[in-house]
Order: sequence, then structure tokens, then C-alpha cells
Amino acid sequence: MSVTVMKKLTLFACRGDSEEILSKLVKLRCVELKRSDPDPEDAEFLSTCDSADRRLELENRIGRIEAAISVLSAHSPKKFALVKPKIEVDLDEFKSGGGYDEAIRTLERLEAILAEEKECRAAVAAAAEGVQSLTPWADSDIPLEFKGTERTFLIRGSFPQTVDLAAVNGALDETYAFVQRVSEDSHGIYATVIGLRESENEVMRLLVGFGFNRREETQTGMPGRLLEATKKRGRDAQERLEELKALTAALAEGLDGLKVLYDYEKTELEKAQKRSLVACSDSTELWTGWVPEDKVAKLTAIFDSYSCAYEFSDPTEEDDVPVLLKNNKFAENFEWVISLYSLPRYGSFDPTFIMSICYALLFGIMFADVGYGLVMILAGFLVPKLLNPSPWANRFFRSFGYCGIACMVMGVLFGGYFGDLPLAIWRWYSDDVPSSLAIIADPVLDSLMFMVIGIAVGAVHLIVGMIIKFNIVRKQESWLTAILDVGSWWVLFAGIGLVFVLPSIGLWVLIAGAVGIFMGGFVAEKNWLKKPFTGLLRFYDVINYASDLLSYSRILALGLTSAVIAQVVNILGTMMGPSIPGFIVLVIAFIFGHALNIGLNVMGTFVHSARLQYVEFFGKFFEDGGRAFDPVKPTSKYTK
Repeated sequence: MSVTVMKKLTLFACRGDSEEILSKLVKLRCVELKRSDPDPEDAEFLSTCDSADRRLELENRIGRIEAAISVLSAHSPKKFALVKPKIEVDLDEFKSGGGYDEAIRTLERLEAILAEEKECRAAVAAAAEGVQSLTPWADSDIPLEFKGTERTFLIRGSFPQTVDLAAVNGALDETYAFVQRVSEDSHGIYATVIGLRESENEVMRLLVGFGFNRREETQTGMPGRLLEATKKRGRDAQERLEELKALTAALAEGLDGLKVLYDYEKTELEKAQKRSLVACSDSTELWTGWVPEDKVAKLTAIFDSYSCAYEFSDPTEEDDVPVLLKNNKFAENFEWVISLYSLPRYGSFDPTFIMSICYALLFGIMFADVGYGLVMILAGFLVPKLLNPSPWANRFFRSFGYCGIACMVMGVLFGGYFGDLPLAIWRWYSDDVPSSLAIIADPVLDSLMFMVIGIAVGAVHLIVGMIIKFNIVRKQESWLTAILDVGSWWVLFAGIGLVFVLPSIGLWVLIAGAVGIFMGGFVAEKNWLKKPFTGLLRFYDVINYASDLLSYSRILALGLTSAVIAQVVNILGTMMGPSIPGFIVLVIAFIFGHALNIGLNVMGTFVHSARLQYVEFFGKFFEDGGRAFDPVKPTSKYTK
């Protein structure tokens, strides 16, 4: 419900203690380090710490660990588990207790296995290629390295299947060469060509004309023996590959260790990156950063246990102070809604708690349905327990769970129970069915009343924003300024309302409000010539307030949309009447139709509820521009 007060930390520490101090700060998660700029007199012996080599080493190792986790996850028996709880471990104990060394050994063994697997796959592929190359020559009784004698040549190669070898031999008669068929398959005819060496060029010229493709030989030995040896190499490599896969599967037991190792090394990388912000000398380091005021005592206890000098000071106007919101268990679930817009500027008002209530109520009115609210409650509160998501996702789901509670309450008031499902089923058995179950107004049957209620809720929402602004102006300036800037508008609005009830009184109240608005601009303007014009220009805000108020008519649009779609789904589901086929159709329509309605309208309601906060509500008082507090902290992708 407030922006946490921050203190600026300045710390001079011995280099020998810096790593240990930083590790403790990481555990506390309460210090945001910023780049240290030493005073000019200290700049002579302080320079930026160089951690580039350390970062490069860690980034390389993290990449190897990620690849190993990906491989072992495919062999893990837990890979299809719905719930993947995080591993509870102390990263320091993991390092000192031997877990780190064991995980590194698992990583190295896996990398050795993967490297050998790569070699085996290459051997299998090479063997397959060799078998394909040698199979056509398996029946040849001529060694592959034999290429003729001093006066004769021997050439191996292949012809297209359509070639007639008799015609080829006929063409070679005059060159005293001869083609002998060895084998044939779908790729062509394999043959040897024998002739006089003096006519080799002439023979090749003739053979090319028949599509002859000469084989370039690199192997030696009898083709049949080479083929069997190549097949054996391929089988051995495949068998070894299967053994290596089994070894990889056995290493999957060390998957949790690798996950912890990943978080440990990512945390070390975070520390190394933060150290690049530190200024250091041969024996000293200068750290600067931001600390929540309520954590100062803990940090003081830590720093006092080392030989270091430190100071906690208040931020100045020139400082870029980070923002940390501090809210109760309910409101903290809606902090992400504000962060999508902008965090409040440091030192300004944090509207999270009030905005959370307004957001949930507006969401509930737009999506007023008991059944849909129940679905949102189940999803919002059960998903975080089942899937163990990140803290941000946990709060995201829980915020929709609270919105579901508002939907149920508003559903009772406006008669939404999966649309009009109870009435639709009731009509199967009776004609005497009420038109609606609404207590206040049905969005479909009483659209005008529903719109009036929505605009009335909007008026209250705007007034709440104005009350916040009144209080801010009162604290920052004075009561008089707050009354003239904000209070006079309330008088004007009251006068407008009284004009329709008590015209004689309402007119004077209206005039009093108008005078107050004029005087607000008149007093605020410093230039005497502009004072009257500034006072008059303030009445232009009447248009802004009117347009803001009309924006809440979207409550009718959203409420009407979800209610009408639900009614259409119920009409389709009950068309066949109370029969077995009718019940089947009802169940199908209920599941798919209402699921689609929830999916479409939850997104639309989320967007429009947020818009009413960002534009209409925040526009009255919100000071944006805050930067999120980013403390140095351990990585928790797999661990907690």
C-alpha cells in the first residue's frame, strides 16, 4: 500500500572479503547494485573491476549445462509429470557438500558419451555409404587397387540401365577394348572395361558417349572381403551407439544435480555481472546501490562482521531511485496490473490496494456470472498449487481468482448462472418460468438500468480517484489548493445533481462550485494578465469528466456480450428437449460453448477493466515513471 523507502548504500570492502559479502547479499535479495562512480580524489587508485573472463567462462559452462539438461530430460522418467516441483537446496551447501563436483562429473561423462555417440553415428553413416558403394562389386574377383598392367588398363564404372553393353562392345572393337558386366541394380549397370593403355583416351571418349560414369577408387583389397568388413564396422558402431544410449539413460539420475548446477552457475554469472559495476583497487572495492529501509539492520549486522566501511544515506532529487511496492497479501496479486502500465514514481502514492478492489469489482460487474466466477476461482487458486509456477505467474493466477469471487457476487445480483442455464433447463418441464433470476437488474432484459448502474459505479470510481488527488495536493501544497483544485469540482457535481431535485438550492451550489473552479485557476496562474483566462479554461475539464464518465458505458457492452453469448449457448443446448440425445447435446454445448465464452470474455474484460484504471482512474492522480527494484539474487529456475 506504499512505495518502500529506499536508502543509498556506499560500501568500501577489502577485496579478500568481497566475494563472501556478495554471496550473503545474494541470499538476502535486498540490495540493488549500481555502477560505482568514485569521487575525483579516489579515481586515481580505483578502476572498474574486470570480470569479462569470468563471465565468458560461466556463460560457456551454462550453455553446456543447458544442452546436457535437454538431453537428459528426454530420458528422465519425470518428463511427463504434470507437476514439476522445484528442488529445495542451499546453493552454498551444494558447492561445499560435494554436489557441485558430482554434477560436474555427470556433465563431463555425458559430454564424453555424446562425443563418442557423434563418432559412432559418423561411423554408421560411413559404413552405410561404404556398403552401398561396394555391394555392386562384391562378386568381382579383381582387387580394387588393380588398374591394369604396363601395357593394359582396367577401369571400373557404371552405365545407365538403358544402355546395351553389346552395342558398347561393338563400338569398342576397333580399339581392342572390352566391357564386362559385373552387376546391375536400380541405379545402373556396373562393369569393368579392359583395353590397351595406348588407346585408353580413345576408349574413354567412346564410353562417355554411352553415359559411362568412371569410379574413382580409394580402397584396396578384394571387394567381397571389404564389403563384409565394412558391414561389421557398421554393426559394431551401431551396437556401441545403443550401449551409449543406455549409458546416457543411466545418467538421467543425475538430472536434478545438473539443474541445481545450472542455477548455481547462473547465480555465479549474476554475481560476476554485478562485479563489473564495482570500482576496485589492488586491495579495496567500492560498492554503491539501493537498499529498502527495513533491511538496513540486517545489512548492518553483516557489514559489522567484516573489516569494511559503509554508509546508508537518503536519496537526492538527482538520484534514479528504484521502486519496490509494499502491499498486503490481497493487493500484491494485482501489482502486475500496475506494472503493465508503469510503476509509480518513487516518493509518490501507490494506488495498488485501492486499484485492486476497483479492478476486481469492475471485472465482476462486466463478467457477472456465478458459474464463470466459480471456474475462475478454481483456475486462479488451484493452478498455482498444482503447477508450482513462478512468483509472478502465481500472483497473476491468484488475481483472477479474486476477480472470480467478484464475478460470483455480481452474478447473484445480476442473475448470471452460466447465463440463464437454470431457467433454460427449467423450461423443459414447465411453462411457468420467471424471466430472470436477477436481484437488481438483468443485463439483457434491463439493459438501461444495467447501464445506469455501470455509470454510477464509474462515478464512484472517478470520485475515489479525485479523493486520492485531493489528499496528495493537501500534503504537497495546502488545504486551500486542494479545495480549489479538487473540492470545487465536487461542489459543482453536487450542484448539477441538486438542480434536478431542489432547483433553487442547486443553482447556488452550482454557482459556488463554478466560482471555486475559476478561483483555482486564477490563484495557480502567476501571470496577472493570464489569470482570468486560466480560470476560465479550467471549465474545459467538464468535457473531460463527462467523457470519462461515459467510458463506463463499456460495462454494459461487456456485461451484455457475455450474457447474450451464454444465452445463445443455452438455447442451442436445450433445443432437443429433455431426452437422452437432448442431455448429450446440452453437455456438449455446455462444455464447448461456455468454455469459448469464458475464453473470449475473460480477455475482453481484462483489457477493458485495465483501461478504466489506466485512463480514467490513474488520470486523476497517478505519477508514473518508476523503475522496478532489481536486487542481486540467486537464480531459481529449478531450485528454491
